[in-house]
Formats: sequence, C-alpha cells, structure tokens
Amino acid sequence: MWGDSHTGTVLPAFLDIVQRERLSGYTAGRGNCAPLVGVTTQSGVTGKICRDFNDETARIAVEKNIRTVFLAAKWAAYAEGTNFSVDDGGPSLFLRDDWSDSSDRRQNVPVFARGLERTVAALAGAGKTVIIVASVPEMKVSVPHALTRKHMFNLDTDIRLRSSDYLQRQVHVFPEFDKMQRRYGAKIIYPHQILCANGYCEIMRDGVALYSDSNHLTEAGAKLLSPLFEEFSLVAPKP
Repeated sequence: MWGDSHTGTVLPAFLDIVQRERLSGYTAGRGNCAPLVGVTTQSGVTGKICRDFNDETARIAVEKNIRTVFLAAKWAAYAEGTNFSVDDGGPSLFLRDDWSDSSDRRQNVPVFARGLERTVAALAGAGKTVIIVASVPEMKVSVPHALTRKHMFNLDTDIRLRSSDYLQRQVHVFPEFDKMQRRYGAKIIYPHQILCANGYCEIMRDGVALYSDSNHLTEAGAKLLSPLFEEFSLVAPKP
C-alpha cells in the first residue's frame, strides 16, 4: 500500500482479507505526498522530500516478492491543488515535474496525469497488479467537530456531502483512472460506491462516525469498504 496519509486509514478495509489469505506486505505512506513518480509536491511542507520518498518507494515496489500494489491518496487535492473542507488550513498544493515551466496551480492537472502514468507504467511494466483506491469523499467540515456542535447546540443541519459534489471534485481524476485501466490494466476501487447512496455521502452509520476529520475514515468507516476489496484477487498467480 503506497500513498499519502490515506494508506493507513483504508488498511482496515482489507486487513481481514490479508489475514485470511495469510499474505504479508508493506505500507509506505507520507502525508501530503501522493504516489506520483517524478513529481515534486510544493505545499510549504513536503517539497523535494516527497519526490525522493516516491522514488525510493518505486524502487521497492518493483521487487520480485511484491505482486500487488495498492495506490491510495486524496487524489483530487493534488489534481486541483485546493483544499475542500473549510476546516482544512495550510497552503494549496502545487505540483511540478521535469516538464513544468512554472509553479502554477494551472499546471497541476497535466503534472498529476504524467506522474500517475509514470507510477502505474513502472509497476505494470514490472508485472505488478496495480489497484488504485479512489479518493474517499471529502466532507466540507470536520465530521467529529460538526457532530459535536450539532449535539451541543441542538442544530438542525445536514453536513453530508452531495454525491454530485463528490463527482464534480473528481472531474480531472476519474478520466485519468480510466486511462490507467485501459492502457495498463489497472484496477480501480471506488469508495463512493458504498459511502455515497441516495444522493448523499454518509458520515455516520448505526450511531458511529465514519470519519476522524473531514476526509480520513475511522476504522468503522474503512471496514465498510471491505466488499470492494473482496472483488479483487489479492493473490496474483504464482510464477
């Protein structure tokens, strides 16, 4: 599992599968650092460290003992270069690669596309099964904080995200996933297929919060995604 901070939050979705199949593996995650090879993430925090981290992870991921590689991130944040939640602070994300001529958010989409293809092409070329975990729906507010305020002040507000807003957020991301599927046989897991229904994306189920902030799932939230992981074979054919 390779990606940003979302590598850890989606792990509970398939740990039971890993244990059942007696699999082993690694996680390589760094905050604000999507698995985009050759890309420098400039957010005032990560800088070149992100590119170096991904270069090293890419070298490990093509080793013979690794057969399946999951890629997980808050993808739209990198493609768009913007925060979605009103509670998220910090600078915008600017992406650069060796083809960039400036640090400009308008460069993010093409740099994102090139970085994603470099990553997937390298893994597929090494014979790996590549599974991309699409973005977990980002809420516009921190879910625990909003639920607390709603309870304390008896507020009649609905903080769920509309499914249409989620899809609009992915407008530059999903087409790139489609390309990776066509060109390299990458498989895509779409969390919104379970988390978003009836026009809205859930924040609670059976009285339990599904988010630990505006975009990271709790263990309970992640385990809801297990059926999506069951659809894919985590055990590649033995050579």
